[in-house]
Amino acid sequence: MKLEIPDGLDFGIESFDSWLDRASSLLDTCLNGEACYGESLGWLDTGKWAGADSLAVIEELAQKVRARDEAFVLVGVGGSLNAARAVIEAIGTEDSPIIRYGGNAISPRAVNRILAQCKARDFSINIIAKNFETLEPGMGFRIFRRALHEKYGLQAAQRIIAPCPLMVP
Repeated sequence: MKLEIPDGLDFGIESFDSWLDRASSLLDTCLNGEACYGESLGWLDTGKWAGADSLAVIEELAQKVRARDEAFVLVGVGGSLNAARAVIEAIGTEDSPIIRYGGNAISPRAVNRILAQCKARDFSINIIAKNFETLEPGMGFRIFRRALHEKYGLQAAQRIIAPCPLMVP
C-alpha cells in the first residue's frame, strides 16, 4: 500500500508507514482477541456463528412466536436494540406480533405502558442484551420476566428467548 502525503502535512507521527504498522497490530489484536475475550469474538466469523444451522433454529423459533404471540418484547439497550429495530423495520412482516422495546429506559411510565400492552395479549420476551451489568436491560428483564410468571406460571420459561450455546456452533 502506498499513500502520497503532501509535503507539510503533519499527522504527528513519524510516517504513514509507521502508523500503518501500529494500526495493523491493533487489527491483529482485534481479530485474535485477548485471552479473556476469546469466546466473545464470534461476530467476526458470521459464516460460523450465523450459518445455515443457526438460521434454521432462528427461523423455526420465529414461526413459533408468530403463531403463538400477539406481542413480542425485545430487552436490550444501545447497539443491540438499535440493530434489531433496524432489521425489524427493514424486513418486518404483516404476520408479526406487535413489537415493543423494553430494557432501554427506566421510566416507570414507559415500562408500565409496555406492560399493559403485553398483559392484555399473549407475549414473549427476547433477551438481546449481552449482560445485565447495564441498569436498563437488567431491570427490564426482571420486570417482564415477573409479568410472564404472573400470566403463565411455570410455562413462562417457554416464552423467554435468550441466546444459548445450543443455538450456535
